[in-house]
Amino acid sequence: MLFFSLLGAYCIFYSPYGINETDGGFITGLAWQIVQGKMLYGDILYVRPPLPVWLRAGELLFLPDGWAIIGERWIFYLKIAAYSWLGACLLLDGHRRWMLAIFGFVVSVHSYPPMAWHTVDGILFSVLGIWCLARQDSSIGIVAGAAAVFAAALCKQSFYPIPLLFAALLLLEKNRRRTGWGIGALLFFAILFYIGLIYNNINIPYFQLTGGAASGSQAIRHGLFDYFRIKPVVALLSLPLLIPALWCFWKKIPLAAAGRAWYAWLLLLCATFAVEVGQRGEFTAPFAQARLMFWVAIFYTMFFVNEHRSLATNATGRNLITLLAICWCASVSWGYNLPILFSTPWVFAAMQISWFFQGAGERAKLQEEKEKRRKELIFKVLRFFQRIIFCAETRPLCYWYCCSSFAGGTNLFTVTGDEVK
Repeated sequence: MLFFSLLGAYCIFYSPYGINETDGGFITGLAWQIVQGKMLYGDILYVRPPLPVWLRAGELLFLPDGWAIIGERWIFYLKIAAYSWLGACLLLDGHRRWMLAIFGFVVSVHSYPPMAWHTVDGILFSVLGIWCLARQDSSIGIVAGAAAVFAAALCKQSFYPIPLLFAALLLLEKNRRRTGWGIGALLFFAILFYIGLIYNNINIPYFQLTGGAASGSQAIRHGLFDYFRIKPVVALLSLPLLIPALWCFWKKIPLAAAGRAWYAWLLLLCATFAVEVGQRGEFTAPFAQARLMFWVAIFYTMFFVNEHRSLATNATGRNLITLLAICWCASVSWGYNLPILFSTPWVFAAMQISWFFQGAGERAKLQEEKEKRRKELIFKVLRFFQRIIFCAETRPLCYWYCCSSFAGGTNLFTVTGDEVK
C-alpha cells in the first residue's frame, strides 16, 4: 500500500508544480508533428530510434484536451514506478521487494524532470523483457520478452546491446524450446521492422540519421571514463569510510565500527547531494555521486559471484548483472550520463550491505545477551551452593562428605566456615 500511496501522492501533489529545467517538450514537439501527418526520417530529422516519439504521439491522441503536460508527468511517474517494481521483483521476494521498489522509485524519479524521454522508455522495455524471461515459463511469455527488448532497442542506441544480452541469457536456458522461441522472435521482429522501413521508403535515411548519432568511442567515454568523474572532495572523504566497510563485508567480519563507517558514508552522499542542490538551485541537480554507488554495486556483484560461483543456476546473480547492464546502457548519453534513472540495482546492493551490518549488530547484541544470561546462571548456581555450604545446619554434613570423599575420613578442613568464606 505504501508503494501505491507514494505513487499517487507524486501524481496528485507533486506533478502540478515545478518547471522543466532541461529538454521538456522535445519528444512532445516531435510527436505533435507525427499527429499532424508528418513522418520521422522523411519529413522530420531525428537521430534516435522512433518508438518514444510514436508512443508520445499515441499519448497525445489518447489524453483529453488540456492534459498534455500533466498527463505526460503522470505517465513518467507510472513508467518509473513500473520498472522499479519489476526490477525489485527480480531481486527480492516478500516485503523487502516492496522496500526496494520504494527506494528505487524515489531515487530514480528525482533525477530528471517528469516528461516523455527515450531513456525512460528504453529502461521500461528492457526491464519488462528480462522480467518476462525470468518469470514467464510459457512460449508466449518468451515472445513477449523478445518483443519488449526489441522495443528497448527502438528507443535509444545505447540499448542496442539489450537484445544481445537477452539472447545470451536464452543460451543459458536448459529448455532449448524457450531458446528457439526467444531468438526466433527477435529475428522476426527485426525483419518486420526493416520491412516497415522499406515500405515507407525511409530505410536509408533512418540508418544515416541514427547511425551517425552513436559510436564506439562515445560508449567508451560515457560508459567507462565518465564513471571516474567524481568530485575529488567527495572521493577523498569516501575512501577512509568505504575501504574498511567494504573490506569487512568481503571478509564477512561483523565489525560494528565498519558498519558505522558504512552508514556514515551513506549520510555523506545525502549531504553532498543537498549541497549540490543548494549550490545549483535545481531540484533535479545531476547527482554525480551515483557513479560511486554504481561502483559499490559492481563490488557487491563480484562478492555475490564469488560466493555462488555458478550463474547458470543462480537466478538472482543473473538478474543483478542484467539489471546493472540496463543501468549502464541508460547512462550512456550525450548529456545526462549518470546511472540514476534506473537506480534499483545499486540501491539493492546498498541495501544488502546495510542489512549485513544491521544483522551483524543484531547478532552482536544477541551474543551479548547470551553471555549476560550465561554469567547470571553461573552466578546463581555458585550462590546456591554457597548458601548450602555455609548454612549453619548443613555445614557439618558438608565437612563430613568432603573428608570422606577426598581424604579417606581425615578432616582436611581445619579452618572455620567464616575463614573459608
